[in-house]
Order: sequence, then structure tokens, then C-alpha cells
Amino acid sequence: MLQVALAQVRLNARRFIAVAVAVTIAVGFLTATLIINSSSKASLTQSVGQSFRNADLVVSANWDEVAESFPVLDDRIADLARNTDGVADAYAVRDASVSVRDGNGTLLCAAVEHPG
Repeated sequence: MLQVALAQVRLNARRFIAVAVAVTIAVGFLTATLIINSSSKASLTQSVGQSFRNADLVVSANWDEVAESFPVLDDRIADLARNTDGVADAYAVRDASVSVRDGNGTLLCAAVEHPG
């Protein structure tokens, strides 16, 4: 059995080399893709979480199905949080976003502004 396999390798050496090169390229591509994905995910997590790293609590609004928008969490809500016993500080982060969708609901464009 081993002799037959070795004879096939000798007869079709170029074919086996081509397959080995193809597999090596595929493994390298997959490895690079996984490394880049992991790196970008870690970078995104760090950059998004950077502003909240010292926060004990983050309050955000959920999508309101009836109004089809996010409720506004304004300075009044931040004042309520500031005046709560045990709260050292509170501030409101304001942002605005616009999305454009086609008739099928496919997102065409989105813009988010985080005023400083």
C-alpha cells in the first residue's frame, strides 16, 4: 500500500505539490482573516468601552416600537441621577443619527454625530 502511494507521488509530483501549495495558501488566508477579525473586534470593544470604563452604571434608551424612535434622555434625567443618594457625578452624552432606507427597508446610508 505504501509502495503504491509513493509511486503515485512520484508519477504525479506536480499535482501533489500544487495541492499542497493551495492548501498552504488557504490556511494562511484563513489564519490572517481570523487574526484581523480578532484584532479589529478587540480594538472596537476597547474604543467603544473607553468612555465608559470608569462608569458604575450606564443608562440608555431602548427602541420605542409605538413611536418608532428612541426616547430622549435629556438633562432632566441626568439631574435625577445626580440627585440620587450615593451618586457622585452624572452627565448626559448626546448624539444624533440619521439613517436612509429604501422601500424594502434596506439600509442605504447612516450617519451618527457625537457633539463634543
